[in-house]
Amino acid sequence: MITRRQVMKTLVLGSTVLVPDFMKGLDLAQAASQSSETHPASSTAKKKKLKATFVKVCTIFNANQDKTIGGYLDQNVQVFSVRHHVLYDGVEQVEGYFDNEFKTHPQFTPATNYKVTVSGLSGWIKGHAGWKDDHGGPENLNFTFKFVYTGAKWLILSLYAADASG
Repeated sequence: MITRRQVMKTLVLGSTVLVPDFMKGLDLAQAASQSSETHPASSTAKKKKLKATFVKVCTIFNANQDKTIGGYLDQNVQVFSVRHHVLYDGVEQVEGYFDNEFKTHPQFTPATNYKVTVSGLSGWIKGHAGWKDDHGGPENLNFTFKFVYTGAKWLILSLYAADASG
């Protein structure tokens, strides 16, 4: 049986597709559907893992100590600051932003009814959250976290939050 990982490794190589011997003569769509049948819970498992990762990320952030957010930042992460909506692009800028932001003791408290969506190797968590820090500012936020599944781990690819009142 052909696995989804084998199909994805073939497709990810870019414009030049190298087809391993075990796939020669097979329709890739057929191979992918066979893969879905082989691992019916993989999407559900990824969704559960994404939700668990989000909870960990929030806990780490609220501890105000680890600018790497427990190693859950993708190298290409982008974060838009809550108050001024400044873009921090790349892991070094984002870590610098978090390191400075932690001095204001931010607390991000998502409502429990956030939406978790997974599509392939991408995942999104959208919802509402409470926000509090030493600067004041918005107390209720709308947020979107985008994650990418790399290896066996979800990493934050982008984070956006805005005042929910306007």
